[in-house]
Amino acid sequence: MKAGIYLNLDGEAIEKTKNQAKKRALEDGNEKCMKYPNITLAIDCIEFDEKDGNLTICGDMIDDSSEKNLGYVSVDFFPDLDLVISLIQHYMKKLGKLKTVLEATK
Repeated sequence: MKAGIYLNLDGEAIEKTKNQAKKRALEDGNEKCMKYPNITLAIDCIEFDEKDGNLTICGDMIDDSSEKNLGYVSVDFFPDLDLVISLIQHYMKKLGKLKTVLEATK
């Protein structure tokens, strides 16, 4: 499965966090990288395009160690059939449990 990614980095936040990110990468023996191991994606949208089956997830990337907003990311992908089937099965089980609870309260 491939995904298209739009990435908008905040240069000022990257500059403020790069020394610590380089230090983390060096600890792993990689001197050419910056390592941000604890990024939270503050999701502001999840959209599904019914026309073409494309799923989009986007939001701000927050570095948990510095609490800086490093920028914005948007990921577009086409879920494969196995993933869709797994999701359907998962939610069918949940709906079955809900149905049981609702019937018990009658």
